[in-house]
Amino acid sequence: MSYQQPTYAPPLEYPYYGIGFVDAIKRALKKYATFTGRASRGEYWWWVLASVIVQTILYIPTLALGMATSPDGGQTPGPGGIVFGVLYFIVALGLFLPSLAVAIRRLHDAGYSGWYYLLSLIPLVGGIILIVFLAKQTSPQGAQYDPAPPGGYGYAPQVGQGYGQPGGYPQTYDAGYGQAPPTGEYPPASGYPETPGYPPAPSDPQNPSPQNQYPQNPYPQYPNYPQNPQQ
Repeated sequence: MSYQQPTYAPPLEYPYYGIGFVDAIKRALKKYATFTGRASRGEYWWWVLASVIVQTILYIPTLALGMATSPDGGQTPGPGGIVFGVLYFIVALGLFLPSLAVAIRRLHDAGYSGWYYLLSLIPLVGGIILIVFLAKQTSPQGAQYDPAPPGGYGYAPQVGQGYGQPGGYPQTYDAGYGQAPPTGEYPPASGYPETPGYPPAPSDPQNPSPQNQYPQNPYPQYPNYPQNPQQ
């Protein structure tokens, strides 16, 4: 029984594993000031790369024109540098909030509280520790930062509550519901899905028929949500 990657993006409330550069930028802007929920490593680091590129593009002409039009040989910036400097400041200010938000969501995905971002206030050492946390893999503890889906759906219970038993739902992503993240972004056999969650355990664990084991799509707003592991 193999899992096939869905062709749709998960809802904004959930992390997007395997996201690309352009989609990561769009997603970060759509969640401009959203500090709740989680963000995958791809969501965070693609956004960081985009922010660095934009600021570098603006910084180079700011420095070059500032020195070229300087009245005292580069001691003070000239008019050209001031114009680009103001633009650079506005853009940097605009990027600050979404950068902070996606960093906090990334900490959540790694299983840490967003308050750990305050480590950046500690000179040198704090910044290094924060980078290590932001680069960590997805943690099962991060599920606590997901919204509660309608109908009581959530991450899978432990073995013994209907999951991972004969006639029940599997423990691993390979045969489960949701979005399968790339290797390295999700701990193996962690036992809970990402998007949107496992349906309740089958009403009759002894009858493993598809009709009994996999209920209808609980999310009609996402018509492509897989109905069973074969989809």
